[in-house]
Amino acid sequence: MKLVNNSVTYYQQEPGIDGMYKAIQKAAWVCYQTEKSKLTPREFTEKILLPKGHSRPLEFGTVYLTIPFNFTDQHRELTARLTAFFNNNPYTRCATDGKNLYVTTNFRVIMEGFSKDAETAIRTGYKDNLIDDMSIYWSEPTPHHPKRHMLFITATRGICDEFKTHTTISSLMESTRLCNYAAGKFGSELTFIRPTGASADKKIKAYERDEKDYLDMLADGLLPQDARDVLPLGVKAEIVMCGFETDWDNLFFRRISTEAHPVIDEISTICKLLIQNTHQKKNPYGVDPSVFIL
Repeated sequence: MKLVNNSVTYYQQEPGIDGMYKAIQKAAWVCYQTEKSKLTPREFTEKILLPKGHSRPLEFGTVYLTIPFNFTDQHRELTARLTAFFNNNPYTRCATDGKNLYVTTNFRVIMEGFSKDAETAIRTGYKDNLIDDMSIYWSEPTPHHPKRHMLFITATRGICDEFKTHTTISSLMESTRLCNYAAGKFGSELTFIRPTGASADKKIKAYERDEKDYLDMLADGLLPQDARDVLPLGVKAEIVMCGFETDWDNLFFRRISTEAHPVIDEISTICKLLIQNTHQKKNPYGVDPSVFIL
């Protein structure tokens, strides 16, 4: 059995369309708890995620577009159509300075494009996508673009489940159905968040029993999706979350509170500080501004 601390990591998407694909891959890997693939991030998206209709990871690829208003007659109809589409898309935020439309969206929106709904997009092979338009109007984020922020949180399963209730923020969590903790890459053991307080010793003993029951079930031939029924809420989990600043502000309003669970309060406060650091470009703690271990 391994014990670890809660932690939060801010992820800065790398430049370019390749950086977007890399963010998608890193988010998807959270579910499998792996960081190894023979495929490039673009290949992983195009050959694994899209053919299987796994749309959720696409939401973690942030897309920044700059659409000029001084369009020629040749592009007038297209620009008007895109402007109307993005302004009315619930998963997109737009801003303007009178010269350009600054669009912030995600790759799932781009792939589903003008499809009636997500199911139609998958069934038709994403034929109504906006890939070509993304390539034309792609830009790195400017001060005008609404910003999205992506963070990785390691905490107990119970705490991560509470974060998932904020549905306006995209989230993916470590899958106890897909992960076989008896496998070598997990050290053939379970990982728990280090308990604190007067009950710490009792919790550790309970975790030891839970680990034995789980590993015994796998040894008896049960699949991870069946053996996981005995996993406690104290088992370590990782969740990745990505959303607009306004969505994070709503989370902070509800979770940074004496009414919230103390650990939720603490982690949310750290998330807020890390997001603020992206604006201030400084870190009051004097450590890596993208990582914080509680």
